[in-house]
Amino acid sequence: MARGKGGKSMNKKSLKILVSVLLVFSLVFQMSSGSQAKAAVKLNMTKVTLTLNNTVDLYLENTSSKPKWSSSKKSVATVDSSGEVTAKGPGTAKITAKVGKKQYVCKINVPKQYLSSKTVTLNAGESKNLRMYGVSKTDDIFWCSDNEDIATISSSGKITAVRNGKTTVYAILNAGLGETYSCDVIVQGGQEATPSPVPPASASPSPSPSVSPSPTPTPNLNPEDYYNGNRIVQKTKAGFYHTDIVDVGKYFSSDIETYVIKNESSNRGIAYVDKVVNNRLVMVRTGGYIGTAYITLTCNTERVVLRYNVEHKQIDITGIYVDTPGITVKAGDKIKIHIDTMMDNAFKSATFYLKSYELNVPARVSVTDFVKDPKMPYSYVAELTISKDMPAGMWGLDWCMVYDDKGYVEMVNANGTVNEFADTFFFFVR
Repeated sequence: MARGKGGKSMNKKSLKILVSVLLVFSLVFQMSSGSQAKAAVKLNMTKVTLTLNNTVDLYLENTSSKPKWSSSKKSVATVDSSGEVTAKGPGTAKITAKVGKKQYVCKINVPKQYLSSKTVTLNAGESKNLRMYGVSKTDDIFWCSDNEDIATISSSGKITAVRNGKTTVYAILNAGLGETYSCDVIVQGGQEATPSPVPPASASPSPSPSVSPSPTPTPNLNPEDYYNGNRIVQKTKAGFYHTDIVDVGKYFSSDIETYVIKNESSNRGIAYVDKVVNNRLVMVRTGGYIGTAYITLTCNTERVVLRYNVEHKQIDITGIYVDTPGITVKAGDKIKIHIDTMMDNAFKSATFYLKSYELNVPARVSVTDFVKDPKMPYSYVAELTISKDMPAGMWGLDWCMVYDDKGYVEMVNANGTVNEFADTFFFFVR
């Protein structure tokens, strides 16, 4: 009886222990389930500084729902149905993504964009630096002068006065896709253009014998110099996606004070006029097709032609790979992107676009400023700082464009040779 009673007592204790263990496991499971609950829905960015005419992509994380987008101030920033935000003017605006009754907001700040000076007065031989405010490191600035005989301007915005006179210099942003700003330059001192000397008239000129005029020979016109009867004033060879700035004022009569230039391209897929600045500077872009395009410019009753021969030179890309400081990287880390080509001393630049494999919509990051790798021949390297806006997960190459010093370009995209480098170009963001 004692053993049986004692054994029965032991069974009750065991049951209590078992119940306690099950309760502990149940609590742990509930805590684990709570920690693994679905991540909160949020915008990929909540605060962005965006320079004029540039764009940024916003999207909601941790949801497949399609939001309704709106802007609190469309004069500052607009947003389309896919979440692409475009900076329109200086100021601040709130971009809202609405899903049901929930709203998610990103604050957009667009800085004021302006040149440091609108008018500069210099003595011949003096210099002055212009500065462009309200731009970012990714904005490209093209500097040019109306008349380099009076004043020149360098690629960094340094004006140098040459001789007496007045001219205008320009800052053209992002190959004409952005705004164009101007500064009047007045140069004092120095020599003005010297007119050609006119011989003095004789007091009593001696009569010359009568000579029968010889017939004027008919000029031999080279058909290579004309298009539809109009003179070809400039012939240019270029590669794909090239941008050319042409001062066409010199091709028209000097007595035309106001230039009203109309343009027409024989093949816009090859070359076309994208923008006319102050009715004088013509911005020509080439497309992605091989061939010849004739651009006819009309100013009042005068016509001239620009001829563009667009060629494609194959660029041999032998390797694209990435160096990371560890197995994974985090915001603030720097990684090195390498590109190997057979273009030693001819490589000009490259633009890489990366994509996140974790997102339904690719998130792209532009990588430029490649320099020659001193450790390896035919190799070029650029540095990328991991941004806090880059979502966690695996990143790889979406596409890239490689340029040589002649302006020729090779595109590597997801449908082509980019797959050759999939094993060497990827990294993980944590």
